[in-house]
Amino acid sequence: MKKIKLLFLLLIFCSMNGFSQSVQTVDSIETSYHNCLDKGTNMFDCSKEFYTKMDNLLNVVYGNLIHTCSEIQRRNLKIEQKEWLIKRNSYFQKTLTKLEEESKEVGFVPQDNDMFRIDNNASFVKVRVIQLLKAINKDYSKNLRRK
Repeated sequence: MKKIKLLFLLLIFCSMNGFSQSVQTVDSIETSYHNCLDKGTNMFDCSKEFYTKMDNLLNVVYGNLIHTCSEIQRRNLKIEQKEWLIKRNSYFQKTLTKLEEESKEVGFVPQDNDMFRIDNNASFVKVRVIQLLKAINKDYSKNLRRK
């Protein structure tokens, strides 16, 4: 059932054009996440689903942008994305290390801490999604890359 929902969500994302519609998609995902948290049950699963949706949206938005780019723009966008992935991996490692340190102090891994880690990771990805939504192929022209 989750796979069907995810596939349906991806189809919706692929069919959407324009910045405002995509920002509405980000907002919708976030609203759904907060509604899930407000129920007060399975909050860990809520955070995992939020991360999965943001990561999937990132892939769709990146794919849509790269298909509008010329060869040079595509190369520059790929370089920028690789740099972002390095930053993302570093950030994710820091959040994991912090969780591990906190769990040593209390003797176990509190699920709430892991939920917050996943939430922070999803928010990190969300920032990149919005950055790519605001981007246009001309941002990657010639030797100029977005900073």
